[in-house]
Amino acid sequence: MKIILTRLLIVCCIFLVTGAVAQNPVMGTISYETSSLSKMNINGQEFEQKMNLNITLDFSGDNYKLSASMVPGGANGGTGIRISGAPQMFQYYVPVEKVFYQVTAAKGKTYAIRIEPKKITDFVSTGNTETMLGYTCNEFTCTYNGETATGWYSTALSTVISPVGSLGLPGGLIKLESKNYKYTATGIKTDTPVKKADLKLPDAAIKTTRENFEKEMANN
Repeated sequence: MKIILTRLLIVCCIFLVTGAVAQNPVMGTISYETSSLSKMNINGQEFEQKMNLNITLDFSGDNYKLSASMVPGGANGGTGIRISGAPQMFQYYVPVEKVFYQVTAAKGKTYAIRIEPKKITDFVSTGNTETMLGYTCNEFTCTYNGETATGWYSTALSTVISPVGSLGLPGGLIKLESKNYKYTATGIKTDTPVKKADLKLPDAAIKTTRENFEKEMANN
């Protein structure tokens, strides 16, 4: 009888451990679709610029890398501005600094341009839960970039994960929507190994701010 009970306990422990791994992935790939509408001023004239992106987020622990590509025909303004042929963009999240760096090559050098984090405010959990992409998600409301927003996060994912950097949520961002912003996770794959070394800034990248980068480009 003791042998049978022992075997049952072992089976239960194996089930619990494998279940925890499936629900709390330490590495994987998340796909996002994002849409944003921002205002820009060109020669004193104001335009609205809409940007639609497909984003692939590879993560391992709290390290991750974003690869963003523009959706065909996905960047245009209501006043006729249209952007096409934009290259793929790469951004790296640095956990120690809690910021993104966008990597770009210019004039024979590789730059890592610091992107200041955008935190959410007025966070309120609604208490609602829903299963999305196989994960239990929690609904919340907040203020994001000055707009009232509704979103969903999963505590099974690292708290720093989102397509726009760490937002200070209790889990990884699955969905966020406001008047001019929409971020939606469309898939999560955990069956492909991700090397943490591939998620770190290139050694040759020169860290800088957007302002200093633009000044250097203008002076050369």
